[in-house]
Amino acid sequence: MPATEKTWRNMHVLHITFCVLAVMLLVATVVMLSADHNRPWKIYQRNFRALETWSAAAQVDSEDSLAFRAKTIELESSLAEVRRANLDPALVNEFAKQAETVKEDAEATAFVKKDISLLKEAEDSDSRFQIRGDLLQ
Repeated sequence: MPATEKTWRNMHVLHITFCVLAVMLLVATVVMLSADHNRPWKIYQRNFRALETWSAAAQVDSEDSLAFRAKTIELESSLAEVRRANLDPALVNEFAKQAETVKEDAEATAFVKKDISLLKEAEDSDSRFQIRGDLLQ
């Protein structure tokens, strides 16, 4: 059978059909994208994002306020006071006993006991402050 140049279907009709279907798919894609973009809950989401941004900015502003700075200074001074104070020996002994029971904490307990003995000997409040910092670490 000899080969012919004739196709099984009419090419002009196939080109027109392909063009129409491609345009229909393009329109369907655009409609789907716009329907997805304009969902009702996205309005609430945009409003919440704006509210969240405003809330974060307000929190940063409140932290920069004078009241926040005053409260920070007050808390830091009370922490420094507590770090300069004497330790309760009963609590220290109880802590050391409990720490020695844990195998991983036994080495740290030796350092704690050393710091506590240094703390008992220290008379100066600044040196106590430094030793308490070491003890906390």
